Amino acid sequence: MTGKQIQRLLITCFWLILFGSIAIVQVRAASSSVIQDQLHILSTSQRQRIIRVNQQWRQTRNQPAIWVYTLKQVPSDVSNDPAFGTSDESPITAFQSFKEDVLRKNARYELPAQLDEDRQMAVLHQANRLEKRVSLIIVYPVKNGFRTILLPSDDLAKATSDLQSWRLNRRLPAKSGTGATIIAYFNRYQPFVSKHVATVKKIKPGLSWSEAGFILFLVIVISWLIIHKLRHPHSHLYFDTSGGNSFGEGYFWGWFDNNHFGGGNGGWGPWW
Repeated sequence: MTGKQIQRLLITCFWLILFGSIAIVQVRAASSSVIQDQLHILSTSQRQRIIRVNQQWRQTRNQPAIWVYTLKQVPSDVSNDPAFGTSDESPITAFQSFKEDVLRKNARYELPAQLDEDRQMAVLHQANRLEKRVSLIIVYPVKNGFRTILLPSDDLAKATSDLQSWRLNRRLPAKSGTGATIIAYFNRYQPFVSKHVATVKKIKPGLSWSEAGFILFLVIVISWLIIHKLRHPHSHLYFDTSGGNSFGEGYFWGWFDNNHFGGGNGGWGPWW
């Protein structure tokens, strides 16, 4: 091997080591943002799964994220709140200031050292962008153990109706704090985020409790009317209106009797 070949080999190795080191630093920085496990309750495979899914989401339209923070102690700004731990304030509300602080710190790290705009304003704007897409699973200590909560991002909150929120959180192990607990939360929310947040053009909530109740009411009423008409094809229901005007009721049954849905009697009802 000639001197030039050795020189080229050394230069190639140098650049490979340099780029490899940069990639490792970037991965570690990204993983440190995604996971802060002070309690050391996540296994290597659990950590890898959370990081891998978040990396996949980074390639999607809306770039959602679910970060995980386990805490040895409750932050002072949360514990000093007189309402914390009482029925007057939910843990999600109490930890909102902690989440905002986490996002601001990460915003500072993500911004380049040199900026054309005011750095404080740039940090605020970046933190707002993170608030839009980052949800946070938090495990924190209580008197008799641990609790687990999920603080939704703005996008996730926008995509979740009250009925969907109930279904997502139903039977989750909120009164424990283990690696399995975190994965239970993550696995419950991951498919929902992937379907309703990550790739959609417009984020909107699904069916709400009030809408579901209204649909159920309509189904019951219409089913009852249909059964009544099938059993009594020549009868009519009369709904009293002001002045004895039964136009609305007559129009309703007239619509059914006027050859709608067929029927042997020239309209609604059994064919026989």
